[in-house]
Amino acid sequence: MDKQQIYKDALEKWGWQAQMDMVHEECLELASAIHKLRRVKGKNDWNEKMADIHDEAADIIIMSQQLPLLLDMDKVQERIDFKLQRLSDKLYKTKTS
Repeated sequence: MDKQQIYKDALEKWGWQAQMDMVHEECLELASAIHKLRRVKGKNDWNEKMADIHDEAADIIIMSQQLPLLLDMDKVQERIDFKLQRLSDKLYKTKTS
């Protein structure tokens, strides 16, 4: 299975806007599945909710792997670098007294 070809074919078939809409939809579905963990009462419910999260996470990963076809990845990489530096600063900032 050639994943990159599948991503290209999906973009060609449904177009940029539809694929961006799918990114949005899948992000919302993952957020909702994670939120539902707050209502878990037992192990069976936990397992069901985690299965939902795994399913939605798979959808997010598939859509995120299409992002290089949808976005200017140089600009995305700039933002990744900036945000990783900011996270590093927060994590490893030395406390001065």
